[in-house]
Amino acid sequence: MTIPKHTDPTQPKRIATAPYNFVPLPENVRFMDLLHLPGHGSYQTNRCTGTITCRLTAESPLYVRNGQTPQAFENNESSPEFFTDPATGRPIIPGSSLRGMLRTLVEIAGYSKIQPVTDDPLIYRVVGDTTSFGDRYRERVLYEDQSKHYTPLIKAGYMKKQGFDWAIQPAQTIDGTTFARIFIKEIPKNLATLPGTKNARKIWIKPGPYGYKKVRGGFIKVKFSDVKESNSSPTGGFTEASLVFSGPMQSKLFEKVIFPPDEAAELISVPDAMVRTYREQISKEQEKLLGKAGVLQDGQPVFYLIEQDRLVFFGHTMMLRLPYLQSPQDFIPSQLKSKEKVDIAEAIFGYTDLDLEQSARAGRVSVTDAVLAEGQTDVYLTEDTITPKILSGPKPTSFQHYLTQPTPDSQVVGRTKDGKPKTKEFLSHYASPQSETVIRGHKLYWHKPVDWADDKTAREFIEDTEFLGQPQQKQAEDTQHTKIRPIRPGTQFEFRLHFTNLSYEELGALLWVLHLGAGQSYRTALGVGSAVGIEPKQEYRLKLGMGKPLGLGSIKTEARLTLTDRQQRYRALLAGDGWELGEQPEEQVRSVHTEALATFHQFILSRDPDAFKAEGRLTQLKALLNWAGPDETHTQYMELGAFRRRKVLPTPVEVLRSAPSEKTFAPPPEPEAEKPPVYAVGFTFEATIGGEWEIGGSPLTMPNGDPAVLKASRKKVKKLMGRTVTVVVKEIKRGVYYLTQVTTH
Repeated sequence: MTIPKHTDPTQPKRIATAPYNFVPLPENVRFMDLLHLPGHGSYQTNRCTGTITCRLTAESPLYVRNGQTPQAFENNESSPEFFTDPATGRPIIPGSSLRGMLRTLVEIAGYSKIQPVTDDPLIYRVVGDTTSFGDRYRERVLYEDQSKHYTPLIKAGYMKKQGFDWAIQPAQTIDGTTFARIFIKEIPKNLATLPGTKNARKIWIKPGPYGYKKVRGGFIKVKFSDVKESNSSPTGGFTEASLVFSGPMQSKLFEKVIFPPDEAAELISVPDAMVRTYREQISKEQEKLLGKAGVLQDGQPVFYLIEQDRLVFFGHTMMLRLPYLQSPQDFIPSQLKSKEKVDIAEAIFGYTDLDLEQSARAGRVSVTDAVLAEGQTDVYLTEDTITPKILSGPKPTSFQHYLTQPTPDSQVVGRTKDGKPKTKEFLSHYASPQSETVIRGHKLYWHKPVDWADDKTAREFIEDTEFLGQPQQKQAEDTQHTKIRPIRPGTQFEFRLHFTNLSYEELGALLWVLHLGAGQSYRTALGVGSAVGIEPKQEYRLKLGMGKPLGLGSIKTEARLTLTDRQQRYRALLAGDGWELGEQPEEQVRSVHTEALATFHQFILSRDPDAFKAEGRLTQLKALLNWAGPDETHTQYMELGAFRRRKVLPTPVEVLRSAPSEKTFAPPPEPEAEKPPVYAVGFTFEATIGGEWEIGGSPLTMPNGDPAVLKASRKKVKKLMGRTVTVVVKEIKRGVYYLTQVTTH
C-alpha cells in the first residue's frame, strides 16, 4: 500500500509547536539477505574489520543520569549526578547509551523496520472536543435517542478483589439507571468516608425520576436521575448509596451518586491486560484523588462501559477514559514490519525476538564507554545541582501530533445565523481507517538556538526558577521535579566502535550518521559532502542523554576510521618495535572510507530516489538535526488552551523553513511557490488586531482574505488588541504574508 502522507497546516491558527518532530515513515524497508550475513566464527577478507575512533563534544549541556544503589532504587530515589566510573569517579557516557543513539539513526537512515511500537491500545478522554474525534467519543458513551436527546451508555458498580484477579460488581438498577447526580451545593456535611476509598462517601438519598435533563445550556438533553433529598446518616425511606468525588473542574455543578451493589447480579470479570492498561494510565492527579492504585481498591465505586457484551474499560468518572479501538502498531503498514526478515540495523547491531524461540543474532559492533579526553578538569556546568523545568507535554494519545493528518486545516461546514463561516476540524485518530493515516515516524528533538557557551544563560534556560521561588515546604512536597548536574558545553569525550565483518554498505551506514554529526570543516577535510547527501555548508548535530526537550544533549561527533587485516595481525606477534596490530595503510583506509559512504548512499537511493530532495525523508531528518534549528518560539510546548484546539505539527522542513533561527546556517532549500503572491513585499494597509497571540504573532488576513501574521511579541499583541494599525508586508512564505507594524491609529 502507498503510505498516507502528512499535509502541512496552512492556517496560522492550526499550526502547532513542540520541541520535537518526526522523520516520516519510509515507503518500504530495505531488507538484507539473511543467508549471506557472516557468522561470528571467522574473519572474511571481502568484508571490513576495524575500529572507528570518535571524539564527542558536548555542544549544549549534556546529562546522562548516574546509576542507582539498591537502597536508592528501593526508596525510589534518583541521583542528580552525571554517570560516573566507579573506579575513578570521573564522568563517562555508557556505551549502551551511545549504541542506542547510533542504532536509532541507522534505523532511520537505513530504511529499517519500524519497531518496537506498542500493540496496547492507548487511553483517551475528549469530553469537550469539537473535532470529528470528539463526536466519535460521545457516540461511544451516549446513545442518541432522537435529535439532541441522549441516554448514557455508562454503567456504575464496585470493584471486587478475587485473589489476584479483579471484577466489577454492578450497582442496583433503580428506574433504569445505576447512578444519579447531586448538586454540589446540596451535598450534606460530615459524610463518612466509604471504607477502603479516598474519594467516596456514604450517603442516604431519595433519587428522582430518570428523565431528560438540560445540559450545556439546554443545547442538548441527557437522561439523568437527580437526587431529590439526601442525608449523612440512615433515614427511613432513603437508599444507602456512595457519593463519588471526580476531582476539581471549573464550573462543575454536580457530583455522581452510585446506587448500592446488586449482589444478585453476575460479576463482570476484568481481564489482566485491562488491569495492566489501567495501571499504566494512572496520572498524578488520579493518585492524589484516589491513591497510587487508582480505583483498584476492593469496594471502590467505579463507572464502566460494556460494548457487545464485553467490558471496554472502567474508571472513576462517568465520562471515563476509553481505549482506542486500534493500537499504534495497527497504524504501521504491513510492509514495514516483518519478524522473518532482517534490516540493516538488525544486521549490524543484532536482534532478539521474544515471540520467536531461538530467533536471535548477535551484532557485529561493540561500543565502548566514552571517557573524558585528557587535560579537562572543570567539566560540570554548575557546582550545585539544577532543578530543570518539568519535561511534560503531549503524549502519543495526542493523535494530531503522532498520526499523519491529510486535512489539518479547519473546514467550512456551514454558516452561522449571522452569516459567518462555521468551521470544524476533521482529524485522523486511532479509530480512523488504517488506509487513511499512519504514525508520523521516528520522534526526534530539535536543537535550541541558545548561547550555551555562557554558563549563566544556559542555567537560566534550563532551570525552573518559578518553582524554586516557592516556599521550602511546597518544594519538599513536590514529586514531579528532579535534580540534575549536567556537563558543561565544550567538554570532550572519546570512545571507540569496534566492528567485525561489515559489508561496505553497513560500514557506510555507521560512518554516514557519525559524519552527519561532525562540523562542516571536519567533513570537508575528509571529503564528505553532497556526493553522499550531506551538504558541506550545513551544520548538523546529534542528540544524546536526558533533557532533550530543554535543549540538552546536543553533541558533535568526529570519527576516524581504522581498518585491520586479521590474517596479518595473527601471522606475527611483533612488527618492528611494537605489537603487530594488522592496521592497514592510510591510503587503503581512505579508499574504503570513500567507497563505503558511496555504497550506503546508493543503498538509500535504490530504495528511495527522492530521499534527499527538498521534501525527502532524509532531508526531513537533516532538518531535525540542523544545528541552527528553528526559532525558539516554534520549538516550545504549547499552552493548554492551544493544545486543546488540537493544532497540527508541520513537517520538520516546513518548521525550519518558516521560522529559521538567527544562527547563520541556512535551512533546506525552499520549493517552488504553488502560486505567485497577490501583494508584494512593501505593500501597506490598515488592519484591526483581533486574534490572540500564537506562533510568534497575531493571525490576520490580507485585503483579499489570504492568511497573514503580524510578527510581534505576546505583550505587544495584547497591547494592540482591538486597535487599528498600519502594517507592511515584510516577507512572504508558503502563501502566508508576514507583516510588521508601521503606525498605530
